[in-house]
Amino acid sequence: MCPLWLFPTYAVTDKVSYVGAAFPKIKYQSDFTPSLTVIADGRNITSSILSSMDSVISLDFKNEWPSILTKTLISTALKATVDVAIQKEAKEQFGVWGQLAAKAITAAGQAAINIADTRTWRSLPKEFHYMRLDTPADRSLTLAAGTQTQTVKLVPGSINVVYVISTNSIAPILVDQFALKP
Repeated sequence: MCPLWLFPTYAVTDKVSYVGAAFPKIKYQSDFTPSLTVIADGRNITSSILSSMDSVISLDFKNEWPSILTKTLISTALKATVDVAIQKEAKEQFGVWGQLAAKAITAAGQAAINIADTRTWRSLPKEFHYMRLDTPADRSLTLAAGTQTQTVKLVPGSINVVYVISTNSIAPILVDQFALKP
């Protein structure tokens, strides 16, 4: 989600059809699984948070904000300048109707490309959790995340790593594993 700032240029000048600036805004994921519970050898063990990506991203966003703000304002000013030049040329070449057509086209074009870059925030997980336990005698783990449970039979090995991905509280969990010492 990105807020869009529109500047009412019509109150100042009729030379610019549209000026908008899209700034990224952090939107935290509220639908997530806060922990993973593993049932092994009759015991329930709950994962511990290793890293909150919300806090990592928030700090990075805070540190990058001056650069983001500067780039967005320069881009907006450049688009407004190009808009004025196009309209001036259209008026000289085609008169008032040409200028109106140029206004409509440049306004639509600017509105269409005025989007904040939010790719980084969407592609990262909310949290990383960690848990360590002895390999159960039956080499079986029951994983519970949100409303999902899944039983995993461990591959042969003396040290096993089980990797669990939970995208939200109701989606099926994705499980992968490997042995560090076969």
